[in-house]
Amino acid sequence: MTQEQILKELEQIFRSILKNKMLGITTESKLSDIKGWDSLSNIYIIEEIETRFNVELYAGEVVVLKTMKDLVQLIQSKI
Repeated sequence: MTQEQILKELEQIFRSILKNKMLGITTESKLSDIKGWDSLSNIYIIEEIETRFNVELYAGEVVVLKTMKDLVQLIQSKI
């Protein structure tokens, strides 16, 4: 799966969970700047990522992520 494909899937996940159909993300998007992403939605987002990509993400891996590119690369390394 390419980075672009992963990013597109992530955008769908974020739009659905954060209930923001207009949300646009790029690889340069800072995770901390994504409106509506809080500790509770983080749990739902991570669960959906694990399900959709059939991967397991560990807390230690997730807490160090800064940008969407970091998240895409983490997922890509696991699939």
